[in-house]
Parts: sequence; structure tokens; C-alpha cells
Amino acid sequence: MKKCGNIFLGLVILILVLVYCTRSDKETNAYRIKVKDDDNLPVIEEAINDTRMTIDVMDQLKCLEVIIKHVSSQLNNDFDSWQETLTDKKKLGFSKEANSDFGIIAMEINRISFLNDSYAKDTFLNSDYSKEMGWNNDDVIVVRMDYYVEYDHTKVPFGNGPSECEFILVKKSKDSSWFIEEWINHSK
Repeated sequence: MKKCGNIFLGLVILILVLVYCTRSDKETNAYRIKVKDDDNLPVIEEAINDTRMTIDVMDQLKCLEVIIKHVSSQLNNDFDSWQETLTDKKKLGFSKEANSDFGIIAMEINRISFLNDSYAKDTFLNSDYSKEMGWNNDDVIVVRMDYYVEYDHTKVPFGNGPSECEFILVKKSKDSSWFIEEWINHSK
């Protein structure tokens, strides 16, 4: 229970820092974040400003909150919280029995950035499923996370080292929450 409280406190601090970082005429579109090994709490090290960004700052914050919850849940092997970040369709591919231990020993997030235009977003929006769901450009955000990860190889077969993940987040309507619909991992 202490870890859940620490994660919640970390997320609250993260959101407050992000709101402070985005109080300018420029939109913030990338964040350098470190997850501390002692409490697995995310700490922002740097916010990078870019005036070319077209994604609403509040949507950025909401998406960032989802990504941090997703990663923190993996670090703490909290399957239920991890699943809360996923769309209903994505949840179908996982079960608590088979996927409850993510096997992550440590992770350092070097950068999280929001991609205005990307091959992943274009491909996703042009899919039959996306068209069937009625999603458009405003309902889909692609977030790239560059990170370094170390795994417990007695639990998972993944390699340690630098990696990159592109998360595709979607929402059902203008005022609904963001959820992870898909992710694409790339080892560096």
C-alpha cells in the first residue's frame, strides 16, 4: 500500500511540476524524466519547449500522466493499475495470471516526446479499425519514450539496454480520458 501512496504522491508532484513548466507562451512537447530506484517515483529533470507543437498542453499532461502510470505500474508489478491505462480492446490480450510480473529491475526514462506527425499515427488512422471507431487526428496522440531498462532475466527474456517505445493513445470524445491502444517497442 505504501508503494501505491508513493506513486500517487509522485504523480501529483509530477502534474504540479508540469503545470508550472508549461506556464509560458511556448508549448512544451518533450520531458526528460528519471524514475528513482529507491521509491520508483518519476522526477522531471528537464522540459523542452517547442513552439511548433500543435497538441493542446492539457492533452499533453493527461497523456503524460497515463504513460507515467503505465510505467510506474510495471515497475511495481501492479497489474490492475497497469491495465487501467489500456483501452478495453488492448486489455483483452493480457491476464493477471500470465502477465502479473513485468520483470523490470530498473528503468530510466531519458525523454518523452509528443509526435505531431508520424508513420505510426498515419498508419493507425488509416486502419479499418480506427475508421470503424470513428477516430480522427484529434482523438489520437503518439508519444515516444526513450529509456534505459534492466530486466530480471529469471522472469522475462528481454534484453537490457537503451530502448524506444511509441505509444498510441486514443480517446472516445473531446472530454474523455486518454488510454493506450497500442505500443511499438524498438531496441536501440
